[in-house]
Amino acid sequence: MSRLPASLARALAVLLLGAASGSAQEPIAFLPEDFGKIVVTPRQSLGGIEFEQAIGSYQNEPVSDYGENSAPRRIGRAVGRLDLLYNNGKTGFCTAFVLDDKHLMTNHHCVPGIDTGGVKAAQFVAGYVEQGREAGAERFTVDPSVVASDVGLDFAVLRVFGRPADRFGTLELVKDAPEDGELYWIIGHPMGQAQHISREGCAASLPAVSDAGKLVHTCDTLGGNSGSPVIRVSDRRVVGLHHAGDSRSGVNFAIPMSQIMARSPVVAAFAPEDSAAPGDTCTALWNEARELGCDGYAVFLDQCADHLFTPLAQGLMTRACTAQPVIDTPDTAREGAPPDGTVPEGPGGTGAPDGAAPGAADKAVDPALIRLAADGSGDLPDLAQAVAAAAPGGRIELGAGLYTLGAEELVVDKPLTLTGPGEGAVAEIRGAAPVLIRWTAKGGSLEKLRLVQSGGKRVAVVLAGGSLRVSQSDLTSEEDSAIVVTDGGALELRDNRFNDGHTGVFVTDEGSSAVIRNNIFLRNARAAVGVSNAARAQITGNLINAAAHTGIEVSRRAEAEIADNRIRQSGVAAIALRIGARAAIQRNTIRAGTTGILVTAEARAEMLRNLVTGQSGAALWVEDDGHVEATANSLTDNDGAGIFVTAAGGVFTGNDLRGNRAGPFLVLGGAGDVVRRDNTVQ
Repeated sequence: MSRLPASLARALAVLLLGAASGSAQEPIAFLPEDFGKIVVTPRQSLGGIEFEQAIGSYQNEPVSDYGENSAPRRIGRAVGRLDLLYNNGKTGFCTAFVLDDKHLMTNHHCVPGIDTGGVKAAQFVAGYVEQGREAGAERFTVDPSVVASDVGLDFAVLRVFGRPADRFGTLELVKDAPEDGELYWIIGHPMGQAQHISREGCAASLPAVSDAGKLVHTCDTLGGNSGSPVIRVSDRRVVGLHHAGDSRSGVNFAIPMSQIMARSPVVAAFAPEDSAAPGDTCTALWNEARELGCDGYAVFLDQCADHLFTPLAQGLMTRACTAQPVIDTPDTAREGAPPDGTVPEGPGGTGAPDGAAPGAADKAVDPALIRLAADGSGDLPDLAQAVAAAAPGGRIELGAGLYTLGAEELVVDKPLTLTGPGEGAVAEIRGAAPVLIRWTAKGGSLEKLRLVQSGGKRVAVVLAGGSLRVSQSDLTSEEDSAIVVTDGGALELRDNRFNDGHTGVFVTDEGSSAVIRNNIFLRNARAAVGVSNAARAQITGNLINAAAHTGIEVSRRAEAEIADNRIRQSGVAAIALRIGARAAIQRNTIRAGTTGILVTAEARAEMLRNLVTGQSGAALWVEDDGHVEATANSLTDNDGAGIFVTAAGGVFTGNDLRGNRAGPFLVLGGAGDVVRRDNTVQ
């Protein structure tokens, strides 16, 4: 999904929010004679500033794509469509959600005139999840009067009859202010359709709240999404009320629930007694830290190193709280130095600290920003000294050229940003130690670098228990993994290129996790991505080409979300699930390999809308007590079977299985329960 640069989006949002927030628009309309129906066709989308906006390619998915017991389906039950019939003959629908057995919340702009008697009738439609089908949906009458509302904050609480909460449940509000970059879901009824969810690329912007007090987010929405809850992924609570968007700014806007509850005691009463995010003492510290600022964040990081919000606190400390001292200037003396400003000599008698190059002590070194040159003429002579000298949260900028670490690994135990020059220039870090870079810090990033481990069966980067973002870099480990995540580490990996090597990324150990998005993996000897030993990974939007064994391998009780990847020419399987692994496999394109998807040894997979074609074997191979639920996939034109099952089971519904030389299905003796429904076989 394309995105505006954060700084540009932020500036445009500030410029345009005033216009958008002051221009109340009518809801999306439908034919008046359709009022009272569940399946309704929208009549028009009004012009001018839109109250919702799709950002980049549209990523709002039908909730019906998810399993009945999936989190989106369960949480979405309390979200429904609000249909309105006005006295002047006009109509409109938005989204609303259930607060308790008698009340709904939506936008004020969705109910213009409702507090002055302008609404003839209103209804709440819950459970409408299958487009064009009324099964499971119910209608509830809404009282055309307002319990609480505010034009400026664009919210309204309405009375609903029939106790929809008894069947469909409620959503829980949270008093927390939105946090920069936190992940969201938005569930609603765009254009009056059956329920949809915006999840891919759905997050708060940086900063989350604009100067005008709006929650700025990147979730895709359309007309009819107004009134949708902004649901925080970390605890599934409502942190905002979606209400507007503008195509000129490329972002969407919501009202922070914290502001609504501060203004309205009626809404505040719907929040639990303690509506802060889970986390007991650390959550309380976090709430206090946001009030106290830098000192508060320091205490939080000291006491709560493993909390959900720790990376966020580190980022805030880096941006807002890092001191900017300048060492050894004419006006300031080094702490602990003699009164005359001299520095004790090291063993070499140069007047420089131990291990420093001659003349280094005479340079002004800012621990918050250190600039290096490959020839040693930068602020410090080498990268190891720069890491040692940098302050937590500091930045080390590497100029173009080669930085050699030799046989010693570089250990980073404090949050730092190491970045190369970019724009065609290359800063390469190369070494022959068993590990090129060992990262244990909780936070920090590697950006715009080339990392090469050239010492045999070794690893370029080991992330051990810390957290790290790697972006826009080129990584090679000639005989082993380029990156290994272990001991509960958390990796974010975006827009990188991985060359050759045994495995591109290997995530292992319970508690370890990775978000692997929009990377290129080329010619790995084992797998581009491996996830094992109860680790978790989200693997989306990557290009994987010519893996000698497996494109993506998930094993030993690991869990993965594998979506929107392009995988070509895998030697054994494009995607393999083994030994109790679990994965949701959606919208991947798999071409020209041996086996498309392999599920074996008690592994479980949910497959939806994948394309698998041109394999020399089967498109889908299920064996050894594996189990697959495959829906609406295109498994066509392969030399083997479309679906091969032996000593395993599955449910296969609505798949296109045409053009496979060995037939659409090949089910051997010893297979478990195999259910086939509505598949296209010829």
